Amino acid sequence: MKLSITLAILCLVIVANAVTERNDGISLSDTNLIATCARKSDVVAHAKLLSITFVRKPKEGEVIDLSVYGRLFTLQVEDAYLFDTNVVSFPTNIYIYRAGAMGGSFLEPTLEVGHKYLVFLNKRKAPGIVNKGIVTDPPLPTTNYFTFVRLAQRQIRNRKAYMEIADTNDLASVEETLFNLWPTTIRLPY
Repeated sequence: MKLSITLAILCLVIVANAVTERNDGISLSDTNLIATCARKSDVVAHAKLLSITFVRKPKEGEVIDLSVYGRLFTLQVEDAYLFDTNVVSFPTNIYIYRAGAMGGSFLEPTLEVGHKYLVFLNKRKAPGIVNKGIVTDPPLPTTNYFTFVRLAQRQIRNRKAYMEIADTNDLASVEETLFNLWPTTIRLPY
């Protein structure tokens, strides 16, 4: 009896592992995260974080104005996955602007410069300080602004709307998942 119970538990463990891990290395939880984020996104981008820059007022004379406007994330897009079939091009550099000197909530993505990510983004207008013509140091770009997709904590607890892409197998698995979700997806390679 003990032997049959032990074998049954062992079989359950093996089956559970087989269900949660696909052959291509992307787990079921990652696939669910991709699906949830992609449904809320305008674009999914495979991008490298080039820089995070603090944006502030420039120095005027001998006085340094310490009021900080925010942080500018510059991402270099390697691949863009778009649901809209009318789009034929996508910018190679995109920007995410965060007001304030420090990070926001713990749900906000914390990306590292030099790393490659799959980021889920929505199109956004240029920040108000650009539209008002306020000079900043460094100067803010005028176009190609996006924002990270926000996930409610109750939807996916302790998960953020991005994934670090370690290798080409992961990227291929992600592409397959995206094409299954968005049958009319366009991939714009760079």
